[in-house]
Amino acid sequence: MENIKEEIPLTYLKSNERAKIVKLDEKDVKVLRKFAVFGVFPGVYIDVLQRYPSFLLQIGFTQFAVDKEIADAIYIRPAIEENTPESTEVTSQHHMRTGGRFGRGFGRWWSRIGRRGKV
Repeated sequence: MENIKEEIPLTYLKSNERAKIVKLDEKDVKVLRKFAVFGVFPGVYIDVLQRYPSFLLQIGFTQFAVDKEIADAIYIRPAIEENTPESTEVTSQHHMRTGGRFGRGFGRWWSRIGRRGKV
């Protein structure tokens, strides 16, 4: 997609394109709660995996489907290739190398809980 500076609805993206969420234009509190559960917040990068029969979206490792009306409430700015964050594969390799996304001590603490049931 060409370099667009203004915000556009998510429905303008094609399959396998990435964009940065800039605003949520939704008045329904239930829908906003669902956005929060899936991590749909301004400033987050979102991938469109599929457009039909519903929009299949991905944020990080979370995939979810929404209909066109909900996708129209998500306003985005298409991502420029050099400004996008690392791919999830590279990020997961980094987490494995550095001890996970919770820090080095978390794995040892978690394994102790699993064996004895308490810390």
